[in-house]
This record gives sequence, C-alpha cells and structure tokens, in this order.
Amino acid sequence: MGFGISPFSEYANEPNSIIVGVFNEQQIIGFISGLTLNSGSSTVQPCYQLLVQKTKIFGIDIEQCFYIAEMIILPEYRSYEIFRDSLKLLEREAKNLACSRFCFLTVWREENHKLKPANYKGLEPLFIKNHYKKTDLKTQIAWTTVTDKASSQFQKNTLELWLK
Repeated sequence: MGFGISPFSEYANEPNSIIVGVFNEQQIIGFISGLTLNSGSSTVQPCYQLLVQKTKIFGIDIEQCFYIAEMIILPEYRSYEIFRDSLKLLEREAKNLACSRFCFLTVWREENHKLKPANYKGLEPLFIKNHYKKTDLKTQIAWTTVTDKASSQFQKNTLELWLK
C-alpha cells in the first residue's frame, strides 16, 4: 500500500487506540485508526495543542475527545458507503472509551496543487454528511512529501482541524 507501519506499533502499545480493518472477503482493502486525544501519543499532539488553546471556544472536554488518525481505502474500493460505514464503526468503538467528541486533521492543498490528480474527489462531503465541521484552526507539521513523480522533500504541510 505504500505507507509505513510505525503508527501501528504505537497504537498496539496504547490501550485507548482503535484500528478498524476494512475487508473485501478475505482481502484487506483499507483501515481507519485513532486514539483518545488525551493519550499523550505524539500522533495526537498537533491536534491536542490546537484544542487545548481553544477549548473554551469549542466547549470541548479533551478527556472525551477521540482523534481519528488515519483513514485509508484502496482507490478501487473507495465509495461513500465504505468510508461512512468505517467511520461509524470507529466512532461506535470510541464511545466505548467514553469519547463523545471526535476530531481529525486534514491536509490543506491549493486547488491547483501540482500533484493533485485531475479527477481528485475530496472527502469534505463525507465529513459534512457525517456531522463534522471544519474549523478555522490550522497547524503545520513537517514530513517527507512527494514533490513530483521522481522526488520527495522534507517540508511543512498545513493541516485543518475538523470537529464533531
């Protein structure tokens, strides 16, 4: 699938984490994962820092917030129903951890970003249909980013905060 496994080792050691596998019969076609925002994990820190600064504005109890870290489905299986059902299952499981609020960060890119596919369909309609709201809060995180088809570069990326 082309992505690392390092977050999974962190989740495996975190008692308040959830990983939901998405399957087509016996084949894994994706996953959605997350953990409680107050876990102290480095994965949640950018979102945690944003919310700690703004808890009075959003009325969020950090102790009841679940951070959705990854949501990846193979392109040939992407559909509203698969994303929706995976998200609903993760939310239901997170409620067993006493979480009633949910948050995640999405990468912000210009509409004409050079690597955005011509037929790109963002997930904003899915998030909105599932009662998530994009806030005006943004943060920057650096990671190695593909800059063109042949190279990559360590650079800052802007992320936007969504809440439910």
